[in-house]
Amino acid sequence: MKANRIIFFIGGILLYSSCMVGPKYNQPDISTSTKYSETFTTTVPSDTTNPYEWFKLFNDSTLVDLIKVALDSNYDARIATKRIEESRALYGMAKADLYPAFDYSAGYLHYNPSDNAPVPIGTTYDYFRTNVGMSWEIDLWGKIRHSKNQAYYQILASEESRKSIQLSIVSDVATMYFNLIDLDNKIAITQHTVESRQKMFDIINNRFTYGDAAEIDKLQSEQQLEDAKAIIYQLERQMKATERALCILLGQTPKTILRGKTIQDQTVNPYIPEGLPSDLLSKRPDIRASEKQLQAQYEKIGVAVAMRYPSFQITGLFGFVSSDVTETIATGSITNYISTTLTGPLFNFGKNKRRVESEKKKMEQLALQYQKNYIQALVEVENELTNVRTMKDEMQHRKNQVEAARKVLELSKARYNSGYTDFIEVLNSEQTLFTAELSYSTLMKDYLKSYVNLYKAFGGGW
Repeated sequence: MKANRIIFFIGGILLYSSCMVGPKYNQPDISTSTKYSETFTTTVPSDTTNPYEWFKLFNDSTLVDLIKVALDSNYDARIATKRIEESRALYGMAKADLYPAFDYSAGYLHYNPSDNAPVPIGTTYDYFRTNVGMSWEIDLWGKIRHSKNQAYYQILASEESRKSIQLSIVSDVATMYFNLIDLDNKIAITQHTVESRQKMFDIINNRFTYGDAAEIDKLQSEQQLEDAKAIIYQLERQMKATERALCILLGQTPKTILRGKTIQDQTVNPYIPEGLPSDLLSKRPDIRASEKQLQAQYEKIGVAVAMRYPSFQITGLFGFVSSDVTETIATGSITNYISTTLTGPLFNFGKNKRRVESEKKKMEQLALQYQKNYIQALVEVENELTNVRTMKDEMQHRKNQVEAARKVLELSKARYNSGYTDFIEVLNSEQTLFTAELSYSTLMKDYLKSYVNLYKAFGGGW
């Protein structure tokens, strides 16, 4: 009868434990426009959500291979994976607190009394003990469940953080790859400029030898030639540094990076949607991670609120005690008990109340951070959409500039050779062409990178 009362009492407690104190999660309000200010109309590719497929739009298999290597071997990605595994272990620990905890113990005592003991001399005592204990905190107010939910949202936040890291790795690999082929192109431009200036210097030097050219023309030509030669070494240092930085992303020791297509042969024309900005919420892993952190904080508030209420714990013990190991499990040696404990805060000068207030303020901070991240994401998308549109138009003008500068140099050389102008005009024309070619190469790189940045701003494609 007594056991039935205990079982009935525990059952009532379990039924009542469905109560959970603390606030419910509310997603922060976010004010957004209906559409992006920059709009495009292009053909939709077959698949842009997979990073491998998305970067095939650049039509460079070497770039796709480098991205695959980075996602498999990058140390930041591997560290992020370990963080997820850690979060899952913590979730398992929090979940286990919902259930009773059992432990066991066993022992042996041998007692040999002294001569002054009030027992016959030579009498000894042997005790054998085995016990199984149980302790269980009934989750009356949802404290344990809130802790479990918090750990669960931390898992989700960790997974989104890993996706964000992977997204950064993919975009960084593509960006450095485009930097690398841009430097290759600039080195080729500079080498061609050196060859051109070398030929011009040889002509001027030969004329100077026969007295047909002034020494200042020879020196100015030599100055331009040596300047171009020096620039090659500057570009080579940048190229080697970029290769080694890319090796870090690939999780490899420094080595030469294989190139695919040149920067002039890179092509890309992905579909850019006109969808609602709210679609970003389902794409950007950093925004989703921010929201999961906010949801985890709501659960921490629930834990803090539950700590202001009483807690109920059940403990029990079942075991055997005997002076003879062969009779340890005999009926007469059984020992058992069960106890219940109710504990709660009485007066602590508002400590528990302040704990709740502290967790609420943390929640408000995370809510503001979430709103800020969302707005920042919209700005990033708008900026990259503008970059893609304006750089595409700018490239045509820069290309025209290079072609015009090349014709100006040809005419300047012809005028100088015919004696219609001085050598300064040729030098200025050479420098103008050289600068225009380098600027055009930089713009081609930035145009490709603008698509990479747009891919990242949309959270990994669209």
